[in-house]
Amino acid sequence: MINISEYNTNDPLLDMFLFETFQLTEQLEQIILNCESKECFSLEAINEIFRIMHTIKGSSAMMQFYPISTLAHSIEDLFYFLRAEKPKLINYSALSDIILKSIDFIKEETEKIKQGLPANGNPDMLIEILKGLLTNLKEKNSSHVSIIKETGENTIIEELPNAGENVSCTYEYRALIHFEEECEMENMRAFSVIRDLNDKAAEISYIPEDILEDDFSSNVIRQNGFIIKFKSNYEYKILYEFLMKTAFLKSLDLIQLNQMDDNLPICSKIDEITYQDTDSLQSTKETAQDTITVKENQPASIQQSIISVNVAKLDRLMDLVGEMVIAEAMVIQNPDLYGLELENFKKASRHLSKITGEMQDMVMSVRMVSLSPTFRKMLRIVRDMSKDLNKEVKLEIIGENTEVDKNIIEHISDPLMHLVRNALDHGIEKPDERLKKGKPRPGTITLEARNSGSDVLVIVKDDGKGLNKDVILKKAAEKALLPDKSEQLTDKEIFNLIFLPGFSTKDKISEYSGRGVGMDVVMKNIEAINGFLN
Repeated sequence: MINISEYNTNDPLLDMFLFETFQLTEQLEQIILNCESKECFSLEAINEIFRIMHTIKGSSAMMQFYPISTLAHSIEDLFYFLRAEKPKLINYSALSDIILKSIDFIKEETEKIKQGLPANGNPDMLIEILKGLLTNLKEKNSSHVSIIKETGENTIIEELPNAGENVSCTYEYRALIHFEEECEMENMRAFSVIRDLNDKAAEISYIPEDILEDDFSSNVIRQNGFIIKFKSNYEYKILYEFLMKTAFLKSLDLIQLNQMDDNLPICSKIDEITYQDTDSLQSTKETAQDTITVKENQPASIQQSIISVNVAKLDRLMDLVGEMVIAEAMVIQNPDLYGLELENFKKASRHLSKITGEMQDMVMSVRMVSLSPTFRKMLRIVRDMSKDLNKEVKLEIIGENTEVDKNIIEHISDPLMHLVRNALDHGIEKPDERLKKGKPRPGTITLEARNSGSDVLVIVKDDGKGLNKDVILKKAAEKALLPDKSEQLTDKEIFNLIFLPGFSTKDKISEYSGRGVGMDVVMKNIEAINGFLN
C-alpha cells in the first residue's frame, strides 16, 4: 500500500482521483436509494453501478489505494452476477445496506486521503458480507450461468489464464479504443487500460504517448481514439472480452496483425467507428486547433459541458473583478476630467462600464450552486433513520434546482440535517400510531426551496404530531430555561424555546437526540449567513 506520508498530496492526479471518486460515490448512493425504494434493480441501473465500481476500482488501484480497489472489485463481482443471471429472489434491503456501507467506507477513506492521513481502513468485513450475499444469491437462484448480451447473442466469459498457459505462439494486436463522450479525463482512462493490459501483454506502444504528462492528450484521444499496439500469448477472443470491460467504453476495434486463423473476425465493434492511420494521428497535435475551430461552427451539443474549478481560484477571480470595478470608477470619475468635453472618452467609458458590469454578474453567477445535491443527501439520512427507528418515512423534495451562493450551501447542510433528523425523530409517529390517528402509514417529510424576492426560503415540514406547547413549557421549566413572566409568552415565543442550548423533549439520550445540542446549532449556523429561522 502506498505510504501517504511519502505521497505528494498536491499531485494533480490525486486531486483528480479524489474529485472523481466523490462524484461517483454520490451518484452511486442516489442510484442505490432509488432502486431500493422501487424494489427493483433495472438493467440500466445495474450497468451504471457496474461501470461506477469498475472506474473506482481502476483509479484507486492506479493510485495504489488497494483497500478501496479490493472492495470495489467485490461489489463489481456481485453486480456482474446480477447482470448475467438476472436472479428473481433478491433481498433488496440487505443488498442496499451492504452497498451503502461500502460507499461510506470509500467516502471515509477518500476523506482521510484528502486530509493527508493514512488510508488504513480495513474492508475485510464488508468484503466477507458481499461474498456471503453473492453466495446466497447463487444458492437461491441456482442455475448454470449463461450470459446473454442485450443483442441476444450468447457469449461465454472466461477467466483469463496465466501468461503462457497452454499457449505456444505469440500474437500481435492493434486496438483502437473510443471512450464515451461524457467520460472526461480520457488520458487517465487510457492509462488505466495500459496498466491493466501490462499483465496480459508485452512490447506495448500507444498513441498518443504522453498520456499522463500532457493534458492535451485527452483532446487527441477524444477526437481520434486511443491506439495500442502490443504482443500477447492470449488468443483474440480472450483479449477482446478483456478490453470490452473497459470503463466508459464506446467502441473497440481489435485487429490481430499476424492472424493465423482465416475464420477469425478481423474487426469487432460495439459501435460504428472510423479508423485513422497512425501516421496521421502523430500530426494531430499540430492541427488540433484547426479541428476545434471547425467544430465550433457545428451545431452545439445538447449535453452541457461542465468543468471543475478550485474554489480558491473562483474567490481570487471575484476579488480581481471587485478591484477592477473600483479601478474603473477611479478612471471614469477622475476629478481631473471635470469640465472637459471628451466624447470619445465618454463613449469608451460607457462601454467599459457595461463590460465590467456583465463580468461582475457572470462571476457572481458562477458561485451560484443548485440545492439539489444538498437536498438529495437527506434521502440517505431519512432512509437510515427510518430503519433504525422502525418508522416508515418518505422524503418529498420540491424546488431542488433553486440556486444559492456556494458559501450558503456549505453552511446550510448541517442545519438541514438536524431539522430533518428532528422531524423524523420527534415529529413522525410509528406506523401503528399513525393508523390509529387516521393518517397514512408512511409519514412524509417535505424539503422545499423557493425564491422570495432577493431571499431564498428553505422549508422543512412534516405530517407528524407537531409541537406540543405544554410539553415544551414543562421541559423548559425542568431545565430552568423559562424566562421571567413565562405565562405571558406567545405561541411563537414558546416554540422558539426549542432553539435554546440544552433544550430537549426527550427523556432518554439516543443516537439522534436527547442532548439538547441540535436546534441551537441550527439557529447559530443560519444566523452566521445572515439568515433567520422561524
